[in-house]
Amino acid sequence: MIYGNLKYMQLIEYNQILTEIKKYNFIVIDAAITKHYPTLSEQLVDKSVYIVENAEQNKDLNCFEAITSYFITEGITRQDGILAVGGGATSDIAGFVAASILRGVMWSVVPTTLLSMIDASIGGKVGLNTIQGKNLIGAFHRPKDILICDSFLNTLPDIEFDAGKGELLKYVFLSEDIQNELVENGFSKKLISLCADFKLEITAEDYKELGNRKILNLGHTFGHAFEKALDYPHGIAVYHGLKMIISIFRPELVDLFNRVEVKLDFTKIPFEKCDFTEFSKYLKHDKKRLLGDEIELIIPSNKFKPDIITLNMDELLTKIKSHDSYKNYFR
Repeated sequence: MIYGNLKYMQLIEYNQILTEIKKYNFIVIDAAITKHYPTLSEQLVDKSVYIVENAEQNKDLNCFEAITSYFITEGITRQDGILAVGGGATSDIAGFVAASILRGVMWSVVPTTLLSMIDASIGGKVGLNTIQGKNLIGAFHRPKDILICDSFLNTLPDIEFDAGKGELLKYVFLSEDIQNELVENGFSKKLISLCADFKLEITAEDYKELGNRKILNLGHTFGHAFEKALDYPHGIAVYHGLKMIISIFRPELVDLFNRVEVKLDFTKIPFEKCDFTEFSKYLKHDKKRLLGDEIELIIPSNKFKPDIITLNMDELLTKIKSHDSYKNYFR
């Protein structure tokens, strides 16, 4: 696929991944991949490799400093590139290192989770978490290549697979093709291509999220707050965030949501009720908050063209607290 003048995304076989790794001397890789794929690990010998344990928990300034210090000590130059191999948190960290080290070097990514294949690795957003919230430090730094190999899904834990399906849910309310594919066939590998293509198209039009790219935040404002308050996987939190925003702002879409929820086998996913004060604290630190005390929300529609609305934070919190669904989410 062509993205500007760059070869941006390819669907390739596992053996091709091994060939691509040989082109890079500086690699950031999720520890789980090194354990599950010994033939891949063999390609890392004599390279400068930083192995990330528990990437989401370690997606912070300490990890960033450790990787940059290691790569600088190893002699990275502006002619070198960095390869990220792992899920969305790994590519977020590696991409931010690439955006920052020596004022920016080229990087590529091999996404190994469903969530990263359809969303996190695409579009050039990279960054770190802080104690205040998700992705509050970051940059836009587009990878040279995204190399998608669905073979990695064979070893993906169930919770990570569900997290990917949680992120996939937002596309169901953004794209008619994606909604039809899911409703007719349930989860399929075709959905990976459809979702990735959809995000590529949106981010190509609006790289810096000044306009239509904002719709990709559907479910994320509430989702990020749940993620931090409950320590949930990102995609699971987005699923609950999208479910809540539909129940409050678009009740006419609840039946559709329930149908696709069943198609993705999501009815079994439990939800631990959240402390509303804790939820509110993280909501107030969301990066989509505007000047003053307002925040942008993405509200789905039945015409695949979401509304972007602005609400006063106190008004939003009052609306949540007074809605019938409050008791389903908060204690």
